[in-house]
Amino acid sequence: MKNITLTITLSALCIPFLGFSQMDGTFSQFMNSPLEINPANTGHFQGTVRAGANFRRQWENIATPYQNIGAWGDAQIIKDLFDKDIFSLGVNVNQDQVGNSEFSRLDAGVNLGYTKIMDRKAEHFISLGARVGYGQHSISSGGLTWDNQWTPTGFNTGLPTGENDVNENLSFMNFGGGVKYFYGNQEGTIKAYGGAAMYHINRPDVGFFNQEINLDRRFIYETGFFYKADNEVLIFHPQAFWMQQGVQRNVIIGSDLRFILSGATRNTGFLNEVTLALGLYHRLGDSFIPMVKLATGGFELGISYDATVGNLTRINNGFGGPEFSLIYKAKYKSGTGKRGVNPKFL
Repeated sequence: MKNITLTITLSALCIPFLGFSQMDGTFSQFMNSPLEINPANTGHFQGTVRAGANFRRQWENIATPYQNIGAWGDAQIIKDLFDKDIFSLGVNVNQDQVGNSEFSRLDAGVNLGYTKIMDRKAEHFISLGARVGYGQHSISSGGLTWDNQWTPTGFNTGLPTGENDVNENLSFMNFGGGVKYFYGNQEGTIKAYGGAAMYHINRPDVGFFNQEINLDRRFIYETGFFYKADNEVLIFHPQAFWMQQGVQRNVIIGSDLRFILSGATRNTGFLNEVTLALGLYHRLGDSFIPMVKLATGGFELGISYDATVGNLTRINNGFGGPEFSLIYKAKYKSGTGKRGVNPKFL
């Protein structure tokens, strides 16, 4: 009887997470987690090797906070094989956890990317990407409290629960792919791009308690425009992100205004560029996201905060949570004579 009661109770507790489990975690700084939003972003950067880390924590003042951690890296491994086309390899790992039930997801994958130059001036590029991933979902009753632990002063977690512990763990393979178009003029003052990707093409089973629940495919579209002013001090960079997974939707739009505090040496790369970007983004129906990014010597540190404006403000008083990112690009803006580095990319 206790097994039946525990299963029913945990199932009820997991109902809010069934929708959550059908919506992959994403970062508000979507532009700073490129391999998570499109495999075609693999190798699509100015430099030779790139690595990054992301951290997000939300809803601290409501209950057990939602936490998301990611790490990734990619490299341009083969160049000039077909008229300066680029073959790239990347890996990324993402882990998130939410709730007293310790519901957590782990997603790891390997990306392959190919970038084709489409014209003689090398201003138009098409990139294709493919991903093979491994996923793991788990849930535990260890952090939950039960009626047998209730006392006149509240729950006493030191008392026996009277229930059997439940620890569910499942793993699966999943596949994804994407395409991206990129334009960059000869002067490096105008750049535009757009991409589309699909994840979980095979719709793996992610159901707990012997339930069959197939993970919804995740569709992502991203676009952006980069314009450097004639004074070579200001850069205007609007961006947009759209994700659909089942009935769940996540749309983020906004822009960065980047100030070039110190320019890089054009030919030798001896001096590093130093920039400061101030951004404001909006997740439709949910939150405003101010951002600050400081970059120098191939490193970029990003800090943002989700300020809730939707219905959740009645519970969290508008407090969402912070997010941090750190990215490094080897040979970034290392001089025009540096072989194998495409200055057109971002």
